[in-house]
Amino acid sequence: AGKTFMIYYLIERILKQDSDSRVVFVAPTNALCNQVFAEIEAKFKPRPGDELDIVGIFTSEVRVRSRETCRVLVTNPQCFEILLLHHSSNAWRHKISHVVLDEVHLISSEDGAVWEHILGLIKCPFLALSATMGNPFHFKNWLTAICEISNKNGTSNNKVHLIPRQSKEAE
Repeated sequence: AGKTFMIYYLIERILKQDSDSRVVFVAPTNALCNQVFAEIEAKFKPRPGDELDIVGIFTSEVRVRSRETCRVLVTNPQCFEILLLHHSSNAWRHKISHVVLDEVHLISSEDGAVWEHILGLIKCPFLALSATMGNPFHFKNWLTAICEISNKNGTSNNKVHLIPRQSKEAE
């Protein structure tokens, strides 16, 4: 699948980049966090000499490995928001090189305010994924406006690119 390929490509690239960069994978539910955690743990193995774990999980139900000791942290929007805002996360927050926001179309759900807040707090490049986005061009325009405000405030330097994917029937 296209989303899976992009996620794994990004993680592999960051793992090879240096030993300090971190990726945060945000999934909408604890069940999906558990699934993603298991898939990443099965796919990526530490190299000899690696001091950090490859993957950890931080949800309201499960915590495996500290955010400080893993290269990829899998979490849900509510927990990620807490991590971004908590003063004890300051050093870790600066090590985040990329964020993956899976199922970002849920921004229009009852938990949408948390997703919006996260998008405003992220200070690094991010990958917002959705296989069912109703109007991706509207979302891109809205996200561009949010990023332009952050860029003017000096809190971010993100540019928004939309990569539409053909439907599965067309593949």
